[in-house]
Amino acid sequence: MHPGFTRERYETAVVNMKPVRYWRLSETSGTVLRDRMNVTDGTTIGTPTQRGWQGPPGIADGVGMRTTTGSGGTATAGSNAFPSTAYTLAAWTFITAQPSPDAGIFGKWANGTGAVIYKPNSIRIVFLHRSTSLTSTSAPPLNRWAFVVGTWTGTQLNSYVNGIREVGPISNSTAPGDTGLWSLNTYNVVNVYTSRILTGTIAEPAYWDRALSAGEIAYLAALGFGR
Repeated sequence: MHPGFTRERYETAVVNMKPVRYWRLSETSGTVLRDRMNVTDGTTIGTPTQRGWQGPPGIADGVGMRTTTGSGGTATAGSNAFPSTAYTLAAWTFITAQPSPDAGIFGKWANGTGAVIYKPNSIRIVFLHRSTSLTSTSAPPLNRWAFVVGTWTGTQLNSYVNGIREVGPISNSTAPGDTGLWSLNTYNVVNVYTSRILTGTIAEPAYWDRALSAGEIAYLAALGFGR
């Protein structure tokens, strides 16, 4: 960082980009996960191992919801309609164990409708838009923070890991559709949200009703990593 330069707070940068919903996950007790945009709070399911866990290196606040078992705490965040003309899903994840068969990170998906970012039983990250999968080319290692993002412009899909576009643009003009609840650290399987819980930590999940630009995504990644 250049001497004398004051780096913008990650929280401020996200809010200034005007997301539809944004959950910092900084609460240390209770069952409520406050929506930073003051619209729809989330609710924990089960008991997370730790709340307000240490977040990515460039985010000084205690943010993140952690589970160490893959069967402990997760959360849902209401049934707010999925954006139908364009969207961005973004979250930080710190995965500590390979899931089996797979586990959700963030999104709103059920039975082939909606979109979600998840960790399959492999070394990659998948962004799923309805039935179209974008699988990362890199393999974010366990026990390190990764910034995962999926965007849909209305006509094209793109997938990013750590601020770099890895897959896309992929032509797709089909809206995601809308079903189920927003899911944090899990995803919906036949209306059950507790069978695909990720072992690790999720922090700073947010979604927009537009596709963030590559520059905006790279900027958020740089802030989160403290670059």
